Amino acid sequence: FHVLADAIDAGRSADTQPDYLFQPPSITYSDLALSASLVQMRATSPDVLWREVSTWDGGRWERLREMVQTQYGDVGEMRTDF
Repeated sequence: FHVLADAIDAGRSADTQPDYLFQPPSITYSDLALSASLVQMRATSPDVLWREVSTWDGGRWERLREMVQTQYGDVGEMRTDF
């Protein structure tokens, strides 16, 4: 994820906001694909993996997940009783 943060930062000017999108101010397929991974991490391991990932890079990944959820809605609860 740190490599992704560096790639995002390399492709934008320092004052471009928000800092978590690949091509601000628009959401791209890359942002949605990454968000899907973040949602999956949060759903399957909220107390271990997500707690750690959500703080990486100054909370960038939590901000991305929150923004996508706010704009596109929640995917709901993941079933784990298969």
